[in-house]
Amino acid sequence: MKKILMIIFSLSAAFSAFASDIDTANPNFELNRIMGTLNTTPYLTFTCNYYTEKLDSSGLKRDSVMGWFKLNGKKFSSKRDSTTLIQNSFYCLSINKRDSFMLVSRTQDIYTSIFGFNLLESTLQRSYISGVTMSDSSTQRKMTYSLKSYAPYTLVEICYDTTTYFPKYVTYKMKMYGQGVVLPGFYLQVTAKFSGFTTNSFTDAAFDTSPYINRLNGVYTAVVPFNNFRLYDQTLNP
Repeated sequence: MKKILMIIFSLSAAFSAFASDIDTANPNFELNRIMGTLNTTPYLTFTCNYYTEKLDSSGLKRDSVMGWFKLNGKKFSSKRDSTTLIQNSFYCLSINKRDSFMLVSRTQDIYTSIFGFNLLESTLQRSYISGVTMSDSSTQRKMTYSLKSYAPYTLVEICYDTTTYFPKYVTYKMKMYGQGVVLPGFYLQVTAKFSGFTTNSFTDAAFDTSPYINRLNGVYTAVVPFNNFRLYDQTLNP
């Protein structure tokens, strides 16, 4: 299950919040509020815990991965289980110490990297979402999305702090497919919980990839002690 999570986050979520002066009839406005908060809060650190539940032909499996994020604008670094992600202004580097490989790819959407999907992605918004229900509890608000029958998700739920605009958790449940068709009753559910938000707690050194790789004339090479890792360059892939 940990490998499933690493694939989801290595190869790839956006939220926003509520205050008394926000038009709560427009959920996307709230999503953009948190998107902007995460994008503009300087040198933001937070803890992220991911809990998975998967039901397939082999039965029900549950697992969890604990980690953290350091974020400044579109740059980020993160650690989850044996995988570290570092994104600078030019590329994203994934380091998997358990399986001894590194992957260099184009820069990623930071919200997909954090949450696992991007709720403001146009296809998702246009084709799969039919509505949203909001509910408040103390200083937090929950948004539960209604999804069309053919959507790849059966559940999408977001909860966030109405004072800070930081997310508290997101849960999404995905259908399982086999040979292009839905496997009835099978699913993968992910809940990501966030806490410990602090600002100005680190420097740009968090986005330095030189301890892992060098880039010379457009060619990436691993450096000691990672020179025995398999290194894949996907920066030219669409």
